[in-house]
Amino acid sequence: MARKKELETTTAIVKRILIKYPIARNSDAYLYIRVMETLNKGSSKLPYSDVVKNLEDLGLPCWDSVTRIRRKLQKEYPELEATETTRKHRKENEEDFKEYAKS
Repeated sequence: MARKKELETTTAIVKRILIKYPIARNSDAYLYIRVMETLNKGSSKLPYSDVVKNLEDLGLPCWDSVTRIRRKLQKEYPELEATETTRKHRKENEEDFKEYAKS
């Protein structure tokens, strides 16, 4: 139940960020930094290795959760989609990885 609440909270935060900062629709790094600042002021100033090692203590979701939520929201709300260039690039990366995974 706590995990569901965490995902709901993170989803609401990601949606607000995607609405307010269109650049976040194209950059998962920018999106994650905004999520960090929303949940833990100053956490984006910490060394990356400290953040990764202490996500739970810092009250931060994992990167993967944020990017999955972004994809879900962009599918549900087309107005929050990335630019055509970014969507094309992401699709190419997905296809490249599928090819790689087959080998």
